[in-house]
Amino acid sequence: YTLSLHDALPILRLALVSVLLVAVAGLAHAESAPKEGFHFTFGVGGAQHTTFSRIEGFDGDVEISGFGIGGMVAVGWTLAPGFVLGGGAMGGHIIDPSIDDGQGFEASNDLIFLVSGLYADYSFDPTGGLHLQLLLGLGTLEEGADDIEDVAIGFGATVGVGYRFPLDPKWSLGVIARMQVLATSAEYTSADEVSNLSLVPALLASVTWH
Repeated sequence: YTLSLHDALPILRLALVSVLLVAVAGLAHAESAPKEGFHFTFGVGGAQHTTFSRIEGFDGDVEISGFGIGGMVAVGWTLAPGFVLGGGAMGGHIIDPSIDDGQGFEASNDLIFLVSGLYADYSFDPTGGLHLQLLLGLGTLEEGADDIEDVAIGFGATVGVGYRFPLDPKWSLGVIARMQVLATSAEYTSADEVSNLSLVPALLASVTWH
């Protein structure tokens, strides 16, 4: 079974609305306390993916774009008030992308992208509120098909800005807007070497234990 864009949109809308409603309801009961020690966060939302691919021997770039589901998971430790350092993975699944190569070629598979590596989070107020995220490390891009094993590998970076609503001294809900950039390449079995530049803005609802 392949998840379609029609199926995914109601799920994403429900997730975002649910987080906002719970966050607003919890604000009146939230206890503000500086966050310290172990930090864990995960999130899900919508992502808009655009990849510019240059194929060796092919004149011009191929543009691959589409909408899908974005996600993240990260763990870390508080090194200073408001500052967390650790590791994480942020990526997503693009559903039925479109291809613009000037020749009318159509995509037959979904796209899966991922950035994993060093994770940092800085909160301007250690008790919650506005915060920044950064993730630097390995970037991968692959087609979402069981019979295709080629993976484009390279560098990936994620920068995000968000806001957390504390529900109690440890748990908080939030929303984060992020931008991911991946520079990857691969020698596919069906083509010559391919170099990719991927740009992926996303809006996620997040849950954090800290």
